[in-house]
Amino acid sequence: MQWLENTGNGGFRYHRIGDWPGAYSPIGVDLDYDGAMDVVASAAYSDWNNQNRQVVSLVWFRNDGRPHFTAHILARAPKDLITLDTGTVDSSGLPSLVTGGFYIYPPFDQMSRILVWWQR
Repeated sequence: MQWLENTGNGGFRYHRIGDWPGAYSPIGVDLDYDGAMDVVASAAYSDWNNQNRQVVSLVWFRNDGRPHFTAHILARAPKDLITLDTGTVDSSGLPSLVTGGFYIYPPFDQMSRILVWWQR
C-alpha cells in the first residue's frame, strides 16, 4: 500500500505504507486519537481456500506521526470485505468502521453483507 502526497503545482511525493496483498478500500482515520492520520483497509479476494496461510480481512496501519506505519490485524473474518468507510454511528462520538462484503468466490462461509465495527 502507498499514498501520494500532493506537493502542489501538479507534483506528488510517493510514500510507502506497508505490504498487504488483497488490500481494498483504504481509508484515512485517526483511530488512536494521536493527531496522526492512520489508514485502515479491508481485504477482498484473498486466498481464503489456502489452509496453510492465515488470511486477514481488516488491517489498521497505525501512523506514528513521522510518518511510519505499523500494521495491526483487526479481524480475520468475515471474508471478502470489498468496501469500507468510517463515521460516527452512535452517541459515543468515536469513529466506527462500516464494511460491506461481496461474495462471488467460495468458500461461502464467514460472510457478512454490512457490518459496523464499534470501538470499545
